[in-house]
Amino acid sequence: MKEMKLKVENYIGFDDDGYLEATMFVGNDDNPILNEKFSVKDMVKEFIDVRSGTTGFDQLCIKQRDLLVKTLEQSIEMLKKAA
Repeated sequence: MKEMKLKVENYIGFDDDGYLEATMFVGNDDNPILNEKFSVKDMVKEFIDVRSGTTGFDQLCIKQRDLLVKTLEQSIEMLKKAA
């Protein structure tokens, strides 16, 4: 049996259009084997769809929602201060 090792590098960040980008590279190749882009707005919509019902957020999800709101607000402030 032979052993093979692969060097895998991941990048997660924002692309030039403001989408969240997840990229995976193998070895020293500049061409990613995986390159997925996600809209932060769509991720928030999915969060709402999954965790809320007809009467709003379930009691168990309110803490998650509040933490997400706080994190997004802090991120917006950081962006404003950096501009």
